[in-house]
Amino acid sequence: MKTFHFIVQSKGGVGKSFLTYLLATKYTEQEDMLFCDADSSTQTSTKQLKFLAGNRLANINLLDERKKIARDKIFEILQELNEMPYSKIVIDFGAPESEQLPALVSVDFTPEDLREFAQFLEANFILNVVIAGGTAFASSAQYLVSIVKAFKDLFTIKVWVNESTFEGFQNQKADIKGLAAKLKLEVGEFGDLSQNVIKTAIVSNIEQGGGLNELSNFMARKKLEREILNLEI
Repeated sequence: MKTFHFIVQSKGGVGKSFLTYLLATKYTEQEDMLFCDADSSTQTSTKQLKFLAGNRLANINLLDERKKIARDKIFEILQELNEMPYSKIVIDFGAPESEQLPALVSVDFTPEDLREFAQFLEANFILNVVIAGGTAFASSAQYLVSIVKAFKDLFTIKVWVNESTFEGFQNQKADIKGLAAKLKLEVGEFGDLSQNVIKTAIVSNIEQGGGLNELSNFMARKKLEREILNLEI
């Protein structure tokens, strides 16, 4: 059975593409995984995942001419991806695409329709909601709640805490973990890059589309290796 991982958050700049990058780095050698950039506004993952070999990076457009996610289009694209020779498919949604997801399953079709479609594909759909701290915390946490309400208990939802954005906001980190516990959601953490020199080297490498092998700074490479060690989807 194939698994689709949707990386989502309606707030921009929270770390969706960063999480996608870390996953691609961890699973660079896993040839049965496909990474898709569905962010029509920035296409960040397309730029950052250049290091992936073969045909393991795809750029997809979920929006119609009105910049809306159309049910027929998203179903068609997911079915096409499902027919490709990959067991896991990670899709980096942009902020505009993520924002439309809750309404999509309340206006255009129901969560039950999407569940039935997943069963038709013989696939699992998992929603990975990225949460950032600071000024982005309230809106990103609110989005998590909207996703839980929209998709009910029909799909697995996982919370991903971008640790680098919670420096100085430990109370917020405790709050989101408390909310996740209340909602019975699993929590993952990523982005612990607090050391400036190392962080600069890693970020520069990411921006150039380099993977772990292209990271020449030894300590930065060790830091990135530790960062992805316990990262699991």
